Amino acid sequence: MAETAGKQRGRPFRKGQTGNPNGRPRKTPEVREVEELCKELGPMAVERLAHWARSKDPAASVRACQAILDRGFGKAAQPVDSDVTVRMVVNAPQPIESPEDWAAKNAPTVHH
Repeated sequence: MAETAGKQRGRPFRKGQTGNPNGRPRKTPEVREVEELCKELGPMAVERLAHWARSKDPAASVRACQAILDRGFGKAAQPVDSDVTVRMVVNAPQPIESPEDWAAKNAPTVHH
């Protein structure tokens, strides 16, 4: 396996073996109840958003349309503006005293 910064990459488990033997944790009864309530209220919420999307109030209409589009098609990617400083360390070769030193250090070697 390839080693990258101390972390093993690739397939660390044998075929048929998993790294998560218990799987995803089960949802609590409270989480299931909230999900069920949201599903029940979903159609009414869409109707309400549609009502506001048709509103004469431009701000309410735009916000309702945005909510409908975000849920129907996913939110648009947001550009990120960041100020990043990159520090690079370069190991430069040592200076050579003379052309003869360079020739001696870089002379071709013959392997037999």
